[in-house]
Amino acid sequence: MSAYINIEGEFYKEIPLTGQIDYKEYIIRTKEGVNIIAVQNESIAVVRADCSDHVCEAFGYKSKPGETIVCLPHKLYIELKGEIDKQVDEDI
Repeated sequence: MSAYINIEGEFYKEIPLTGQIDYKEYIIRTKEGVNIIAVQNESIAVVRADCSDHVCEAFGYKSKPGETIVCLPHKLYIELKGEIDKQVDEDI
């Protein structure tokens, strides 16, 4: 599974999550500001942002395909993509 980062509606970066256990930070700079993205335990979160509302930080860590994190002031969009676990899918 991977996290796909878009800025202002354009693809910016893919961050692989599968197998990523150790803590790692990425600095994402946009025209509007800076977001610090953290990856650990095959999940991703915005841990710090200099935006006005900090809503993006409240999303917490995401680890399932289809989940998203958004920072509207910075026009940042993160979407997780990958195969959905069949056992989880069958339970729905």
